Amino acid sequence: MLGPQLNEVILKIYQNCRDIPVHDFKDWAMTTVQSVIAFDSGLWANAQNVFSEAFNSVHLFHLGWDVIENYTREIGVENDLLAQAAIANPGRTMIMDEVMPYDEFTTIPMYLNHCRHFGLEQALCTCHVSSITHIPTAISFFRSDHDRPFSESDRRAKEILVPHMVEAMRINLFASLLGTEARQGEALAFCDARGVLYETTPIFNALVTAVCPDWRGPRLEPPCTPMDGVSTVRWSLNGLTFEASPCRDLFLVRAKRENVLERLSPRQLAVAEMLARGKQYKDIGRALGISPSTVTKHVNQIHERLEIRKREELVDLFNSKLH
Repeated sequence: MLGPQLNEVILKIYQNCRDIPVHDFKDWAMTTVQSVIAFDSGLWANAQNVFSEAFNSVHLFHLGWDVIENYTREIGVENDLLAQAAIANPGRTMIMDEVMPYDEFTTIPMYLNHCRHFGLEQALCTCHVSSITHIPTAISFFRSDHDRPFSESDRRAKEILVPHMVEAMRINLFASLLGTEARQGEALAFCDARGVLYETTPIFNALVTAVCPDWRGPRLEPPCTPMDGVSTVRWSLNGLTFEASPCRDLFLVRAKRENVLERLSPRQLAVAEMLARGKQYKDIGRALGISPSTVTKHVNQIHERLEIRKREELVDLFNSKLH
């Protein structure tokens, strides 16, 4: 029975995922999975749009990069029947026999021009897609012996394991790249320079979907701007503020609900605070050492920046943001 063994593997992956270096994690995870599913090589890819665009990241397990080069040149996803089946059935692990008989598979160009050259005789392919961000992950296992097909038990085991592998990778990425910098409950995400997401925290998903109910990822919502890999980029959207800072090869995005009072300069904030406490213009001017006309100028700027018209609205803002 694979049940207890699967549970042990899942537990091991979660227990160790925070301690494995990020660049070693996928190799380590697939090696760990080999204790319950025998396979010779594998692929773990995060894609912008499930194979239909360039992979954001591709990790090859016991394979050379020429596999990807040949696949792109000779096959392409449109001719990859197993990949197409996995895309059409996210979450379900697909086995070649479900797509076509193996004897027939060995006669098509995909096998003749690609699979047999790289020892990809048997395959298990799974496409996992986040239900919220739509960040897609493809994980495939391969065997080089055409007489050793994957079993239905192998297929079911991989189908159970893949969501845990993906979640453990998310935990590993944040733990490895941020360490103790990440506070519990922060709204964080990793993206590339185009704003394409790699991983997100649950609180990030909750914040973004609260203000953008139709957001489906895997790109950040506009007006996210392209990033140059050096500068920190900030933008606002529907009451949220985002800050994207370079972090290794990616960008760390922090999201939070916008505090509109941060739009004010220190002097404007001082005026606004006293105004919200019911102070008169002359009292504010006396306290800050400025004339009543200057106070009036600041008040007009405060109204403009905060998009309010009345003192009562300012009081409400202070009550909601500062208390």
